[in-house]
Amino acid sequence: MAGIKRQKRFPIGYRIQNGRAEVVPEEAELVQRIFRDYLEGSTTYGIAKWMTELGVLNANGHPSWSHASIGNLLKNPRYCGDEYYPPIISKELFLQVQERRENRTSQLGRRYHPNSHAGKGILNGKIFCGTCGLEYRKYAKKRQKPGEDKWCWKCSKYQNGRKVSCGNRILSEEQIKNAALTAMNLVVEHPELAQEVQKESAAVETPKYRKLTRQIEELLQIEEFSAEEIKTLLYERAMEQYQSAEIESRAYYGRKIEEILCRGGKQEYFNEKCFQKTVEKIMVFKNGTMDVHMKNGVVIQIKEDGGGKQ
Repeated sequence: MAGIKRQKRFPIGYRIQNGRAEVVPEEAELVQRIFRDYLEGSTTYGIAKWMTELGVLNANGHPSWSHASIGNLLKNPRYCGDEYYPPIISKELFLQVQERRENRTSQLGRRYHPNSHAGKGILNGKIFCGTCGLEYRKYAKKRQKPGEDKWCWKCSKYQNGRKVSCGNRILSEEQIKNAALTAMNLVVEHPELAQEVQKESAAVETPKYRKLTRQIEELLQIEEFSAEEIKTLLYERAMEQYQSAEIESRAYYGRKIEEILCRGGKQEYFNEKCFQKTVEKIMVFKNGTMDVHMKNGVVIQIKEDGGGKQ
């Protein structure tokens, strides 16, 4: 691999040939190894080190890799294949790697930010306002009764200076965790909820995407088109598609939910690990309900009285 010239600004594993993306076998083997090694416990630092030692050229044509460049490679969904890029790895391997990256991020957050609530709070980034759509955040109460939790959760738009901007409910952490626990136990009681997969929306064709498509089609009509220009347009269109597309992960998470919840049985107490692996987000509404969105796309509505429905 050392010294082999690569097409700049193009992801390792691919090249443009006659105006189309195709797999470079020797580079594809490296990509597969990177994903496998990371899933088996290697770090991005370790992978970057041996990639640099091998002299593998990066997207800019330099034999230098960092943990950040390996991280970008690991989160690139085009390696699963799409309309323009042939697959190099399976979608399941990609999703397994994303799960490990999520777990590693959580671990590193706790390690590097021991005093940060954002770094160690299991609910951070999971709770959202059903009124304005903004994230719920954890705040310290100005006053609390003896023995009462000093923390509460409210919409980040709840107060702007002295003015209340969003009138959605203020919740205790216990209320949120109880809602999540109820939803997870409902899945245990009704295993079909784990198997029911809600399909994600397809990629949105933005105006920029359509414009790039027209330019590519026009160039391909020319007998002696510029491969370099086609390559650039394909890259730009793929990036636009990547930004607007969603990875179809519902079926994978359905299997994970069934494995984690249904086989484990009903939970008596809130389990952080189960919550992190099965719940995507919780939407809070003024009417006393919370919608618990499971990672397979199923939404379970939890009422204030603890009841729930799908």
